[in-house]
Amino acid sequence: MMKSLNCPNCGAALPAYAGGAEFVACEFCKTSFRASNAETPKPDFGALLFETDFSQKDFTGWNLLEAQRTERIAGNPPQLKVAFDPKGGFCDVLESSGLYDNVDIGLTFQFMEGKPGSIYGAIFTRYGAGGGYGFLLSPQGSYALGYHMQDSANKMIWKNLLTWTKHSALRAGLNEKNRLRVICNGDRLKIYLNGVLATSISDSSFEVGRLYVTFSPGKESNIVAAISDLQLREALS
Repeated sequence: MMKSLNCPNCGAALPAYAGGAEFVACEFCKTSFRASNAETPKPDFGALLFETDFSQKDFTGWNLLEAQRTERIAGNPPQLKVAFDPKGGFCDVLESSGLYDNVDIGLTFQFMEGKPGSIYGAIFTRYGAGGGYGFLLSPQGSYALGYHMQDSANKMIWKNLLTWTKHSALRAGLNEKNRLRVICNGDRLKIYLNGVLATSISDSSFEVGRLYVTFSPGKESNIVAAISDLQLREALS
């Protein structure tokens, strides 16, 4: 498990100087706090189950998919870089080793190459043979929420719970970093964008399944992106 300091508001990794500074400001949610308290989560954070160090060969709690299309990038925090050719649809990169019902998962996305209007990244939760929830993030400064489900012909189709929506907390454009935090707790689904609560809705279509980190290149656009600060926590009741 990584020993880095994390923001007590949004969970993102703090800059390297945080360990020697008295006060620190998070680059994502802009929260300022004493560095000595940075490792003490606020009450809305559940216990940390595991935090993924992308500089390591193995990722605790995750299976690496499409390994030939990934590259580990050193830094603070380390990143996992992915690259996919034009395709359309979803390209899974990480799959949880176990099944989860209630979960609090946070991840930082950075899109480096591709057409902003054609590419996006996603966290999927409670995903199984019948489908699951998808929380999507675009470099256009927008996000969406929906789920896959099987139709009468047993084909997987997408249903929107929230269509693509702009949000002022997101930084639009390539090479910008944005943190997506998703909480599934019972029938309650919450989305935090850079530490800001963006959506909270109820839906009971799915109860348990695997977690996935996924990217979608456009049909006419490649995608190069990176992820970091992957944390999995218990969802507070």
